[in-house]
Order: sequence, then structure tokens, then C-alpha cells
Amino acid sequence: MINFRLISRGQRTLMSLIARFGTRVDPVGERTDLPIFVHFVCWKSLLYRGSGHKYGVTRGDGSEAIVTCFVLIHGTTQGPRGWDRVARSLTAAGHTIRAVELDSSTQTTPQEYARTIAASADVPRGSVVVAHSGAGLILPAVARELDAALQVWVAAMIPDGEHALLEEIRQSPAPIFHPDWIGVDPVTDHEAALHFLFHDCDPRTQQWALGTLRLFVPGYAYAHPVSLTPEIPSLYIAAALDRTLIPNWCVEAAAHRLGVRAVEMRTGHCPHVSAPEALARLLAEHTGTTSLAT
Repeated sequence: MINFRLISRGQRTLMSLIARFGTRVDPVGERTDLPIFVHFVCWKSLLYRGSGHKYGVTRGDGSEAIVTCFVLIHGTTQGPRGWDRVARSLTAAGHTIRAVELDSSTQTTPQEYARTIAASADVPRGSVVVAHSGAGLILPAVARELDAALQVWVAAMIPDGEHALLEEIRQSPAPIFHPDWIGVDPVTDHEAALHFLFHDCDPRTQQWALGTLRLFVPGYAYAHPVSLTPEIPSLYIAAALDRTLIPNWCVEAAAHRLGVRAVEMRTGHCPHVSAPEALARLLAEHTGTTSLAT
């Protein structure tokens, strides 16, 4: 049997800090011996990030955990089924999953995509929003629309807030994409998909992954500047073996544009396909939703 209790976002932030600094505390208690700056971060979360809540759960074995809702946004070469294996791991831990499906459009703005997601997926405010690849261009708008607790970039494009992606590609002194990737359509060319997207997967996973291919082109976001949401915390997960985006660009863009140090996984462009359990653990660890059992 699982017992639920509400835990505020501020308390969840505190618990995340506790996990990081190795100090124990009652997750719904009032007292803690953490330094004053930790209290400040906790209260800032409560005052400025809204009143979102997460559920505290007591599992049958007596262990405790905090669960949350993860909104999973597919990239430009897969549909929502590409998240299935990550979703399975997160669901098994008690989390709620919303894997959304988006259609290509040259007219739909990131804000319109965000409103569509908020309206159609029954997403609670204060969720964790996760975007892969080209969906990074609409992630800030979705995070803002949902008043997200965290925005997670998985081997994703990060807009600079001033220039359109197409303009940046033309003007950037450092390459963003691997040259061999430009112009490739892995949706129709499965050999290319195996080489660029799924090269780090075992054969069985590769065959499954080919069935998730689907083209998604957010054309408006490609051609127009996309603003960032610095008021919402970011986690960037870089794929060290990426054959599409250049990993060094991802790491540097995370530092300069988001102000965060990227977490690197030894995977190709699709860690949600090749290493779903590892990615799920990483998401849980960085959102303060890991088990609290001693």
C-alpha cells in the first residue's frame, strides 16, 4: 500500500539540497540544522516559484520518496514513443508521465505549442519539463506556461535568446552540428538513423527505436528568436558520443546560456533510447525525487 502526503515545492527544494549536502531531516518537518542560505533558497522557492506541490509517498517496504509529474517532449526525429523506456522506469517509481505529441508547423509559435501542451495533456503546474534535441527550442515557452519546477535539456538545442536558429547556424564561429549530419533524414533513411541516432544501442533496441521515428519540424522556432526562461532552473544533459549536435557546443552553451554545468552521459544523441534507466535515475536525482530510505 502507498500512502500519499503533500509536500510543497519549497520543501522538495530543501530535500534536494539535503541530498546534495548529506544532511538528514524530516521531509515534512519544520526543523533543520542546514545553513541559513539553504533556508533562503527554500523560502525563495516558495515565494517566487509558486505554490506547486509534489506527493510524498511511503512504499510498502517502509521507504519514502517524493514523486512528481514529468512532461516529456519528443525531438525532431522521434514521436512520443521514443520516451517509452524512460517513462516505464519513472512510472515504476510512482511518478506521473505526460509524453506529448506535437505536429510540424511553420506557423505555430513556441507559445502556441506550450498552450497546446498545457491544455491537452492534463499537466499540473509545477511539473518537470524534459525536452530532447530540437524540442529545446520550445522548452522555455512550455516551462513558462506550466510554471515548471525544472526544465531539462536532453542533448537539446539551446536558443541564445536573441537570434533565430537558422541565423545562428550561418553566423556562429563554432559549429553546432556535425557536418555529416546536416541534410540527413533519418526518418526515411534507416541506415542513417542507426549511424547517427542509435549507434550506441544493442541490435534489439535499434530495431525497436526505428519504429519510433517520426519527423517533427517546429519551423517557426527555427526562423525566429526564442526567449529563454532564466527564472526557471535548468538541468542540461549532454550526450558525450553525440553524432548530431557537437558535444562541446552543448556543454559550452549550457554554461553560457543557462548558467549551468552540463551533466554528461556516455551515450549517443538519444540517451532515452540507449540508456533509459540511467537517464531516469539522473532525472530523479536532480529533481529531489529519489528514495529517502535510510
